[in-house]
Amino acid sequence: MEKFLDLYERYALEGIGLVMILVLILVCVEIHKINKIKKQMDTVIDKVVAYVDAILQEDEPSKMQEIQKEEKKQNEGTGRGSKEEAQTLLINSVLEEIFP
Repeated sequence: MEKFLDLYERYALEGIGLVMILVLILVCVEIHKINKIKKQMDTVIDKVVAYVDAILQEDEPSKMQEIQKEEKKQNEGTGRGSKEEAQTLLINSVLEEIFP
């Protein structure tokens, strides 16, 4: 037991130093893994953004046509009932776009 305590007292600082170096190496490895995952996530996010932009650009002309049709219907209707119908159609079309 005395030999163990003697060795412990003699090499305690070196042991702590080795453990700290090992922890530092492990932290560096984990930081590298995190950065790699972040790059992959950025790539995926960029692809998703490009995909959503492409879809929105395709939907834009059809939405514009629908809006123009609804505006024509509103302009054609002179009575109060036709305006209410146009508003109802507009609300229904917006709700259909939001909740397909």
